[in-house]
Amino acid sequence: MSQNYVIPATYVLVTNSTGIPPVQFALGEQITSFINSSSSVSLSTNVVSNITSINLSPGIWNVSGMVVFKGAVGATKNQGSIVTTSATLGDSGNNLALTPTNPNAASDISLTIPPYRVNATSTMSVYLTAESTFSAGSISAYGSISATRVA
Repeated sequence: MSQNYVIPATYVLVTNSTGIPPVQFALGEQITSFINSSSSVSLSTNVVSNITSINLSPGIWNVSGMVVFKGAVGATKNQGSIVTTSATLGDSGNNLALTPTNPNAASDISLTIPPYRVNATSTMSVYLTAESTFSAGSISAYGSISATRVA
C-alpha cells in the first residue's frame, strides 16, 4: 500500500551537502538557546523559574531540552520542563522530567527532556523551566532548549 505525502506550499524542504543549515521556515530549521553554568539561574524552593526561552514562528516543532542543577543542598525533588506558559511545569512523562538525585559541591546533575511536539499557530515563546524542593543550602539551574521544525 503506497502513501502520498503533501508538503504545504509555505514550507520548503531544503537539502544540501555543504553543511549550511536550513533557512528560516524550511523543514529542519533549528532554534536553540543555551545558558551556561556561570550564568545559572538561582532557584527558590518550590518556585518554578524560567531558565531560558526561544521564539518559534508558526509551524510544527519538536522541542527538547536539558536542565542542569548545581549547588550543595539536600533537595528532595528536581524538575525540568518545556512549556508554552512562563514559569510553569508540564506533565510528568510528557514534557516534564524529574529526578530525586541531588547535586553536590563536587558534581552537578542533569535532566534530559525528550522531544515535545509544539504546534505554533502564531509566533510564540517556549520556555525551559526548573523547580527544586530543598530545605537548606542553595541551588541554581542552567541548560539548553532546542526546537526543530518538522512541518
